[in-house]
Amino acid sequence: MVQQQEEVSSEASIDDLDPREIDGKVKTKPIEDLEDLTSDGSTKVLRVRVKLQEPMRAALVSFLKSNLDVFIWQHSDIVGINPN
Repeated sequence: MVQQQEEVSSEASIDDLDPREIDGKVKTKPIEDLEDLTSDGSTKVLRVRVKLQEPMRAALVSFLKSNLDVFIWQHSDIVGINPN
C-alpha cells in the first residue's frame, strides 16, 4: 500500500528570510556607539566610531570631510542609473 504524503509548502515569505529579525523583533541598531559628523549645515551625515582614538580619528574625519563629493547620498547621484 502506498501512502500519500501531505505536501508541505517550501515557500518562505520575505519576513521569514529577514536575518535582522530575531524573536519577532527587527534588530537594526549598530553594534558600536557611533558619532555623527555633519559638514557645515549639510543634511549629509557620516558616522564614525566613538572609541576611535587620536590621531587616527582626526585623520579619518579630515579625509571623509574632504571627500564628501564622492559619496552617493541618493539614487540620482549614481551615474548610469535611470532616475525614473
